[in-house]
Amino acid sequence: MKLISWNVNGIRACITKGFEENFHKLDADIFCLQETKCQENQVKLELPGFFPKSDLFAGTLEGGQAGGGTMDIFVGTKNMEKAGQAAEGSDEEKYGRTEGKVILTFEDAYGEVYTREQEIASSIAKPQVMELKVPKEEQQESNQWWIAPGILLILLLLVMFRPGKGDTPASANTQYIPGIYTSSISLGSQEVNVEVTVDADRITSITMTPLSDAVETMYPLMQPSLSNLTDQILSSQSLENLNYPEETRYTSQVLIRAIESALEKARVK
Repeated sequence: MKLISWNVNGIRACITKGFEENFHKLDADIFCLQETKCQENQVKLELPGFFPKSDLFAGTLEGGQAGGGTMDIFVGTKNMEKAGQAAEGSDEEKYGRTEGKVILTFEDAYGEVYTREQEIASSIAKPQVMELKVPKEEQQESNQWWIAPGILLILLLLVMFRPGKGDTPASANTQYIPGIYTSSISLGSQEVNVEVTVDADRITSITMTPLSDAVETMYPLMQPSLSNLTDQILSSQSLENLNYPEETRYTSQVLIRAIESALEKARVK
């Protein structure tokens, strides 16, 4: 067995001086590196209502250096125990000032681990009802002189092609103009579209696009609420008597209004 102990006096500098080539040439069974001077710096957040996806690892920093990073955080309510849990309790229990700490863990050049804690405070505001934006259809300018002759022509056609007593109109079951119709929802600084696909006599699908990771993280109830409503609507082909949990009431109502707006564009006038 071949064992090598190497005092590199800074692994980052050593790498630029042929470390990898010599490492392979030596072909040791056990390789021990000394004085690597690589200290890992870890930042952990403990704050009620704030749920980091993971701790922040700031990498190797020496004395006098500064570093940074990004921590993805789901913001719930003060009394929430885990991300995405149903928010229960009074507004005072769920929203307002919350206090916790940031924990910094780091090593010195000799591998000694140190921990520092810093108190931190923030505030969780009560969510507001999301704004539904429905673009207004552009009104087309038209000349009025042809309206009266047009009405007379329509009446004449109705008389000529009026079905007999035993006939059933071909469009008796037609409710929608087949196609895909959208309505937009504003989620803070982002917008998503609710897309409703219809055939002549039924709703075939309801989806939401674009559904990014950021939207799913910040609004975790959005997709489950849409799935719940979609299953009911496709089954009953109606927006009446829809059921949803109390904790998703606001989200569900916004989605229902968006679906209704899209269907209004699809309906046969």
